[in-house]
Amino acid sequence: MKVKELFQKHRKLFIAAIIGVVVVFGIFKFIASQPANVLSYISPKFEGYNGYGTVSYDSDQVSKKIKTIVLTKNGISQNDAEAIINDHVPSKFLTDIKEMNKLADAKKQLDSIKISFDKESSLSNGDTVKLNVDATKDLPIKGGTKTFKVSGLKQTKSYTLKDVIGNYKPTFSGIDGFGELKSNQNTKGRLSVAHDENLKNGDQVEVKLSSTYQNEQLNKGRVLSGPNHVNFKVTGLKPVSAVTDWEKLKSSVLSDAQAEHKSGDIFKYDLKPVATYVSVEDNYLSTVAIGGAYEKVPKSAKYISFVTVVKITQTAGSDAPKIMYQNYGYNSLPYYGGKLHAEDLDQFKYSKYFGSWQKTEKDAVSDFRYSHANAQELKL
Repeated sequence: MKVKELFQKHRKLFIAAIIGVVVVFGIFKFIASQPANVLSYISPKFEGYNGYGTVSYDSDQVSKKIKTIVLTKNGISQNDAEAIINDHVPSKFLTDIKEMNKLADAKKQLDSIKISFDKESSLSNGDTVKLNVDATKDLPIKGGTKTFKVSGLKQTKSYTLKDVIGNYKPTFSGIDGFGELKSNQNTKGRLSVAHDENLKNGDQVEVKLSSTYQNEQLNKGRVLSGPNHVNFKVTGLKPVSAVTDWEKLKSSVLSDAQAEHKSGDIFKYDLKPVATYVSVEDNYLSTVAIGGAYEKVPKSAKYISFVTVVKITQTAGSDAPKIMYQNYGYNSLPYYGGKLHAEDLDQFKYSKYFGSWQKTEKDAVSDFRYSHANAQELKL
């Protein structure tokens, strides 16, 4: 039978078959042209402990899938797409304008796609999280939202501050107004103190569990129950007045002031001490010790600086009196063993402090505090 006769005899069947092929091809082409739904192959991973759980997904795998879709939808072959994803960009995408534009368009589309959970941490079993794929309608990736129920998080155990610190009591040392809290090796890394310097008797010091320690415990499924801090009253600091014979030191510096301002035939001077200020510092001269006076000072020593603010009134004949204020004292006298070691002040002649002339007492105090920030007035 000839082909023509065969076609005529089965004409309807042939036409139906051709139409079927066209329809199937059209459906396939339509499906292929639709944006891919990446939500269907993103699986959340819940980890951690109940109340503190986290959610994530295999971002590397999902990213690779999305890149493959976007690259191929922009006319890039499957093989080239895989090479690009693996950072082996074929040379034609660097030299051929048409291919370069394909890659540039794909990159622009990829940069606009965002995937995120509405909540990623502090999750509890039974919570719901929403996964959102943000993609505009013109992209080959379908945007949308999918909801997941949190499950599989482990149960936590609780502990208290008392469990950590036991019968811990801080030790305070130093001079009243300049005291410090001594660290305890048994609690190192576990506790933190916001204010542990320049303490005075009666202060309240807040000691609390460090955030690092709490996070470490949380990673082990242990959650703090109750307060994370406790207050301790500062006691046992030595009064500044008991550190040395301050009157003797004041007398010495006043002698220096008087030696500088001796009354003569023209100028007459009247000197009056108005206030004394003290500062305590750590290891001030540990690297720049001056001579024998500091050679035997232990590394643990503190260094005390002090000045007496002297009001100086200068008169000359019938002229109006000129009033000025000047600091006299010593820088960095060593303090250790509960004692200020200034028995022989001649040893510390190079540590004498001479301030510049100031118009007011306040200015003189500011001048001293400029280099001794924690300076406090000495009340005798």
